[in-house]
Amino acid sequence: MFTKNRTRMKVALILICLVITGCYDKDVKLTEEQLTNTIAFAAYPHHTGITTPEFYNEIYIVKAEPGSQPIRLTHNSQEEERPAWVNDGKSLVFKRCIGRLGSHREKWYLYKMELTTSRCRRLLQTDWGTEIQGKMNLYVLVPFPEPTLYVYDNATDTIRGLFTAEDLGLAVPGWSGAMTKFSIDSRENRIALTIAEGRRLVGRKSAHDEFKCYELAVVNRNGTDFQILTNDTISDFWPTISPDGEFIAFTSERDGYDDIFIMEIASRKIRRLTDPPMHGYCPTWSPDGKKIAFISDRDGFAHIWVINADGTGLFQLTKGDFHVHWTGISWSPRQ
Repeated sequence: MFTKNRTRMKVALILICLVITGCYDKDVKLTEEQLTNTIAFAAYPHHTGITTPEFYNEIYIVKAEPGSQPIRLTHNSQEEERPAWVNDGKSLVFKRCIGRLGSHREKWYLYKMELTTSRCRRLLQTDWGTEIQGKMNLYVLVPFPEPTLYVYDNATDTIRGLFTAEDLGLAVPGWSGAMTKFSIDSRENRIALTIAEGRRLVGRKSAHDEFKCYELAVVNRNGTDFQILTNDTISDFWPTISPDGEFIAFTSERDGYDDIFIMEIASRKIRRLTDPPMHGYCPTWSPDGKKIAFISDRDGFAHIWVINADGTGLFQLTKGDFHVHWTGISWSPRQ
């Protein structure tokens, strides 16, 4: 299915090369017990005014248990975001900006930190819009110029394309891209997507048609059995598929607030998980599928909260004078 798109995929493949280089951080060497049942996130200190390197994001992990204290993994003056566990929860991949944000020198790379050995290396050059998710392997979604999903094989350090937006029959609606957020189940078979269908949101106008209605979709890793799950005028974001591939947790403003909802894929039934004005973003499932962690600014700061999948047992995991970055959190598969 990739023959006709091979040339364009090579052009779109801004993940240019494998480069081994250091992370320029303090050595971080953790035990397997420290990595068990942990959530990775990026965070920055609370501040007002212009962002400076002292307030850029750093990468942390925290045990998914009440009262746990975060462990800081990176120590530098570079912007970092989107941590994703790979290699059975022994390593983290994250994005790092080298050079000043917003300048012509801004360059983004993927780094891999092996937490039990303290080894850290640069993997690939990418850009600011790239999304990543991890299981045993790393999955990379490049939204521009042709939205494409890639898999980076953890064992062989090779990368290949899985499918493009065109393979799924999706048009590319302007700058926003036809595929944005995504996640993959624990068997690395079924993928949940947010797609831009190109419809205008109710009550909004744009001469360039930049405001799109984002829908939920699901597809197999090989690009087969593509299904659009929602069809309305409400945008749905941050889909995260359950470990068994049967449910999707996502953020939606269906009642005027950004809250967390759960859809059963087979029946397409949707139920609310958090109550307004919770403001829930970036949900992620626990490896056993019993809990969901998400980001909320309910206490005035953007922090991680955890709730049972049935809506009970809500508690605030992180606290303090800092903000968890909205680019996402990742729950370790190590239990």
